[in-house]
This record gives sequence, structure tokens and C-alpha cells, in this order.
Amino acid sequence: MNLGLAALRLDAIAAAPATGTPIDAIAAALAAASVVFTPERRERAFQRQSVIAQTSDLQEHELLKRTVQPSRTRSANEA
Repeated sequence: MNLGLAALRLDAIAAAPATGTPIDAIAAALAAASVVFTPERRERAFQRQSVIAQTSDLQEHELLKRTVQPSRTRSANEA
């Protein structure tokens, strides 16, 4: 997830009607994010994951990204 995706989700949640339910806000965020996840991107993700699975250095890097990224998203949410 990049901060652009986080921004898409946050904007959709902010634009959701105040009278809506929390699940409505989540649905809006998922719908906004869906424009990013095209079939081509999905295929590339499978290829990328295959390469990462074969290389211990890349596995370590991926774990680090998954640890750091949530704190970046929280920072973006708080901004």
C-alpha cells in the first residue's frame, strides 16, 4: 500500500455521508481503492510475490516494509 492508496481511502471516507453507517464508510473506501487494483496489477503482484519467495533478502525487505508501512499510514491519517 502506498500513501496514494491511503489518501484515496481517506478521501472516500471523508466524503461519505455523515448519516451513513460505519460499514457504508468502509464500502466507500473499498470502492475508491478498487480503481487501483486492475487485473494487470494483480498479475504483476503474483509475479512479484514469486520473486520475493525465492530470495531471502527480498523476504526480509518485504517484512520490513510491512512493519514500517502501517506507521506511515497512521501518520498520514493523523495529518
